Amino acid sequence: MRALLQSLLGGVWGYVAVAGFAASIAVGATLVVKNGEIARIERDQAKVDLAVTQAALSQFRTVAATINVKALEFSAIRDTLNSRLGTISKDLKHAIAANPLPDGCRPDAERMRSIESAIAAANAAAAGR
Repeated sequence: MRALLQSLLGGVWGYVAVAGFAASIAVGATLVVKNGEIARIERDQAKVDLAVTQAALSQFRTVAATINVKALEFSAIRDTLNSRLGTISKDLKHAIAANPLPDGCRPDAERMRSIESAIAAANAAAAGR
């Protein structure tokens, strides 16, 4: 066996065989290094993705808590307005019955501007809530 190896590896073919063997080891080592680097890059990207996801989740929780607080505030305001609506409606009907407007009564231009500006102010205040 030893004689066979010496005859095969002797001369130029021996150098070719050793060079081929060395090249295959180098290619294998390069693949191992590249695979390790790819794994490192994937791990780093996963860490970045995790950080971005955690930040988005934190922001979502903050916004959800704000929405919850505003919904509770709205519920309280709605309940208050609903309880007052009956009283306001009765008072308005009573005022109309007690002080009816004369036939053909229409507001003049100045009064209409005043009413329109009050409506615009009320709408602006309602939009600002």
